[in-house]
Amino acid sequence: MKTVLAEISTSDIVQSYPYTNNSNNDLWSKFDAFILEVGDLSGRRVAAEQLIKNTQSHLASLKDDLEPQPPLLVVQFITEQYVRVYGDRSVFQGALDRLGLQNAWKRDTDTWGRSLVSIRELFDVHLEDARLVVMESAFPIGIENNIENSGMWRYLPSVQRGDFVVLPSTFWIGGVHPSALRFADALVEALEEPTTP
Repeated sequence: MKTVLAEISTSDIVQSYPYTNNSNNDLWSKFDAFILEVGDLSGRRVAAEQLIKNTQSHLASLKDDLEPQPPLLVVQFITEQYVRVYGDRSVFQGALDRLGLQNAWKRDTDTWGRSLVSIRELFDVHLEDARLVVMESAFPIGIENNIENSGMWRYLPSVQRGDFVVLPSTFWIGGVHPSALRFADALVEALEEPTTP
């Protein structure tokens, strides 16, 4: 690929997402390294360093202002029966860690940090105290709006308590720092809203 591109212009190949099978702490350091690499290649190293610094500072500020929370289960609907659940190796897990929040999902994830599971499988996980965090789906649009009346979803403890939250889909699962910040801002805002008993 680089040889082909060299006929057009000088080029460098950058891995678009720093996938890893290691711990989340290592994953976040890879996010930092990725940002710095792009900064170097684009001649904007100082801006890249500032992005990392601003991200750390903003997440620390959100953490300081956040009330204690139960474990969170971060999902995105695929159909009414299936969801992606985000855990280890996801940018969302990285944000949760920096906010001092616990993820209720402890099972294996793919290289994007997600698991594809059915609603029935969620009932096999101890979720009595977990708070459901639903990210809007691009397709099918609006499926999460009927969660309180949808099939088995209405029997999840968080839905029955009415303390689940729905987040706008304004972040990309491979978006590193900018997506982590948008996710964290939306999550903290939603968690701080009063719930209806």
